[in-house]
Amino acid sequence: MPPITVRPRREINYMGIEFSEGIDGENQRRRYHKLFKRNILATRYPDDDTLHALGFFDSVSWMLNKLGVSHFCFLTSLTYIRLTYEFLSSFRYTTPIGGSRTTDTAQFRMFNRKYSINQDQLADLLSFHHGDEFTCQHPLEIEWESSALDFWKQLTGKTTTDWEGLKATAIQNPTIRDLFLIFCALSETKVNPTSFLLGHFQSTSVRIGGPICVGELITSIALALNLGTELSMLEPLETPFANLDYYRSMCLIKNKPDSKYFLTISNQELNHMEQDAPHTGTHAHTAHAFPNSFAGELRHQNDANTEHDVLLRHIQRQQKKIRVTIDQIRETQLDFVERTELNMGDLTEQMAGVHLEVAGMREYMQHVPNPAFGRGCFA
Repeated sequence: MPPITVRPRREINYMGIEFSEGIDGENQRRRYHKLFKRNILATRYPDDDTLHALGFFDSVSWMLNKLGVSHFCFLTSLTYIRLTYEFLSSFRYTTPIGGSRTTDTAQFRMFNRKYSINQDQLADLLSFHHGDEFTCQHPLEIEWESSALDFWKQLTGKTTTDWEGLKATAIQNPTIRDLFLIFCALSETKVNPTSFLLGHFQSTSVRIGGPICVGELITSIALALNLGTELSMLEPLETPFANLDYYRSMCLIKNKPDSKYFLTISNQELNHMEQDAPHTGTHAHTAHAFPNSFAGELRHQNDANTEHDVLLRHIQRQQKKIRVTIDQIRETQLDFVERTELNMGDLTEQMAGVHLEVAGMREYMQHVPNPAFGRGCFA
């Protein structure tokens, strides 16, 4: 039997990052060790020429303009490994359970300096719309999630009970947040995306595994804070772009023999949407032909599974409630463990001090004669 190959453990590199004093510094160090096990990937930006060739540029621009994030999303900020690890390891954004994500403050560190920014300040820095008329919290109610999962089923023909289980080829793993933003764009709902961004940072920082792909968002915040000089001292990752080869490799489009291609969903050809192959200097033309509605056909195919789907959604509701309870318990346990470890450290230092004092007293007593013996008498 061949020997088992042991994968060497990755040596921790702090890259000049300094941790603050006290429990916050210890928490950041602990999170840094966990984050360092995950690789950082540069953000892949859409290629404008490719979007034009595919006929998507106008639709994408319209969607981003409706949400008020076109300026932010069209920035091609670089990704820096050191900055990303430091930001995520120190990032804290907590909201009361069941409360609103509209007033809380985000805390983080950049280049060994601590920052505390509320949502309105961050919205101003990133040119996001904000105010009382802009919605700031995506719906997390079970009923809304069930409706979104039903929409997903109609779109792909597949029953899904958990967003985490979706594959990247299934329209790039959309989430409740993404569907809600699409809904806001289509329904003329004004959106403040600040809380969505902060919530995304929070979920990324506590995730156990998987690559980290938020470096460009963090860099955009650093640039808004006038940290360009500090960034110039770091080495960035090379920025990739989503070109035609990328869309083919991700099974989002499929070439056809007649110089055309099909859009694909869940690696299946969308037969009622045909696109001319892109040509240099011209915009592709999309021909839509929905004789009986693609969504309607999928609903017809899945009618037999209705009762099964209802049961799955009920199970999902229970799982959601259980996950919320587990997260609350886990957060409480984490705070207790961290404080216990710090208290044990303080106690160890105090015990060491007492040990030194006792040792000093013993040494002193060995060299000082007993007063009773000094008088020539027995005690």
